[in-house]
This record gives sequence, C-alpha cells and structure tokens, in this order.
Amino acid sequence: MAILQLPYLQGFLSTSMLLSNLKFCTERAIKPVLTGPAIVDASNVETSIEGVKLGAR
Repeated sequence: MAILQLPYLQGFLSTSMLLSNLKFCTERAIKPVLTGPAIVDASNVETSIEGVKLGAR
C-alpha cells in the first residue's frame, strides 16, 4: 500500500488561492481542499500506473 500525493497541486493551489485573496479579495478556503490523495493497493495499482504514464499522477 502507498499513499498517493500530488505535491505540485498542493503548492499551486495554495499559491493561486493566496494570490486570488490578495488581488481580488476572494474568500479563503477554511475547509480542506483535497488535491487527489488516494490509497494505492493491489486492487487499483494498474489504474494508478496508467495515470502515471499519462502524466496525470
């Protein structure tokens, strides 16, 4: 088992939300913003590998 994380999205979303708040006075997110965390195990490892090949994971 492994936990799949998307660090690019974690950094991109936090930066873009901060810029939007500063520049346009948008509301800040107060609830978790999930960027696709997932548990990869034997039942879905092939799908995860296909996503990696496509550049989506």
